[in-house]
Amino acid sequence: MTKTQIQSAIEKGRPFVLRMADGKEYPVPHPDYISLHPRGKFATVYDDEGHFFILPLLTMTSLASAVSEKEDRSLKKQPQTTPLQASRQPRQQKEKSESDATRHQRIIQKNQHRQRQA
Repeated sequence: MTKTQIQSAIEKGRPFVLRMADGKEYPVPHPDYISLHPRGKFATVYDDEGHFFILPLLTMTSLASAVSEKEDRSLKKQPQTTPLQASRQPRQQKEKSESDATRHQRIIQKNQHRQRQA
């Protein structure tokens, strides 16, 4: 595999799977799950469990779409969400995100207080 082949798959924004010479497969559900080395010798693939895998491009045998043609056509037909629509979250979700932000701020304040005491 080449760096440009992988970049092309990333730019399409569709899920794909990297197959290696040893038979292992590494799913890439979203472009955020992969990064390429600047010189194009390695790709780093991340999973949902927080693990990462550094894969040499020389041992990659194929790149396969994880979306069937039928699913691909249905994805194209779905309307894209505009920023305005995305900002119209249900009230409950907004309140939850505000409480998460408040909790995060409280944690930061506790850590700053501990650092001042030390």
